[in-house]
Amino acid sequence: MWTTPTRTGPYGASLNADEAESWVADKGETTGMYVRTITVINTGTGRQMKTVFSGYKIDNVLLAPIGTEFWASSNVEGRIYIFDWLAQTWQWLSSIYARFHFFLPINKLQP
Repeated sequence: MWTTPTRTGPYGASLNADEAESWVADKGETTGMYVRTITVINTGTGRQMKTVFSGYKIDNVLLAPIGTEFWASSNVEGRIYIFDWLAQTWQWLSSIYARFHFFLPINKLQP
């Protein structure tokens, strides 16, 4: 059992496919700040591996269905940031502009 600090205002987290890493969204809500990072933690040791630059106030970090990417949603920017966790480059591959809430496009929510 371990505990470890993240950056300001941790919000959502997800494990990678082999469960060796936990990606934690650093939203910053508790401080009223616009935080732009994701903290990557080694689940075996509990130590921080990296702080990854991302979008403002990331809400959710989810492992993509293909298992090689993380998708991080920024409600402030209206974007989904895509990271390749296998490459270990720690940079986002691309971002998708979308009007969404919890990864569901607005037009899918309407009857």
